[in-house]
Amino acid sequence: MLTPEQLQINKIINSLQTAPLIHTLAIVSQSNLNYPKLKNYPIYHNLNGMINLRLFKYNEAVFNFKNAIKLKKDFAEAYFNLGVVYFDKRELSLSYANFLKAYEIKKDYKKARDAIIELLSYYTPKVSISKIDTINLKLKKVQLNLNNISDSKILDFYERCKNIAKDLGDLSYEKSEIIMRKSKFLNCQRHKALFNKQNIIPKFCFNCFKVVIETKNALDLIKLSLIFQESNYLKFFIRKTMLDKRENKTSFKGFVYCSSVNEANEIEKKLKEKLNFFLVEPISINSKRGCSEFATPYPEYPKINKNNSLNFNYPKDWENIEKHFDTNHLLNINFKKKVNPSLLEMSLHNFLVINKWMQLK
Repeated sequence: MLTPEQLQINKIINSLQTAPLIHTLAIVSQSNLNYPKLKNYPIYHNLNGMINLRLFKYNEAVFNFKNAIKLKKDFAEAYFNLGVVYFDKRELSLSYANFLKAYEIKKDYKKARDAIIELLSYYTPKVSISKIDTINLKLKKVQLNLNNISDSKILDFYERCKNIAKDLGDLSYEKSEIIMRKSKFLNCQRHKALFNKQNIIPKFCFNCFKVVIETKNALDLIKLSLIFQESNYLKFFIRKTMLDKRENKTSFKGFVYCSSVNEANEIEKKLKEKLNFFLVEPISINSKRGCSEFATPYPEYPKINKNNSLNFNYPKDWENIEKHFDTNHLLNINFKKKVNPSLLEMSLHNFLVINKWMQLK
């Protein structure tokens, strides 16, 4: 039979998974008053840390997770969550150490393994202390001459990488996109939550433009990724290559994020020249505004006219809806936040994503 404290912990977990965060905070506040013995439960401190992490209260979250670990030395999930906090704080050496500790404690903790792999696309440890890092370092040394990126060269490059990565054992990976980003924070999670809950497009997204390139297969998507990585004129832009599984089909797409129509037009023009030079034949390349899902209720929103004018402007009455939503859901609206910039080089993360693409070539 569960103790009253365990029942209360289950109540907090359920609220954290299903209810607005403000409701969970009320339950936790009540718990602190009515269940003083909760402080003896490691999971309770871990849950408080998860709440503070979602509130972007990083110092409080660190305190909570460390308290959980004091009570349970082998608490792999608390070490993992510490890794997440330090990643968000851009303290990558500490993030790496905690993800690694979680994986050492729990050898089948694939979530921790994959977090280490993704982190190594942003960070190079001073000393190689893990098998994952050793594989990652070997992959960095695999070279490909961009002056000749034919299909046969790409296949050879892929096989050389696969021969190194096979030492990992399990090559399955949840991620299916390669992101090359600077430290600019787009806060897409908040924007999509607002759209999904309120069916309005965030004000921020009215100045978000994309150059979208669709390639015919995985080989051309790999070529596009390498061009994105090496192109000097794109170094200040966020770039992404990915599998797009929307609309009941799988497409191979690349995106360059811009902040104005003119910027998008200039990048589109340069990319057409570049892709032609490297013999990448995109199915399409065009500029549009915002995310594709926004166009379903608002078909005029993404359109850019020939004279660069736009048909759909931000409705003034949406401002109050946004403010109310952010207050109610306690979401982060700090657009000045910085994120970790990507390392522009081959990595185990990149290979595992490419390997996923190749299964569909």
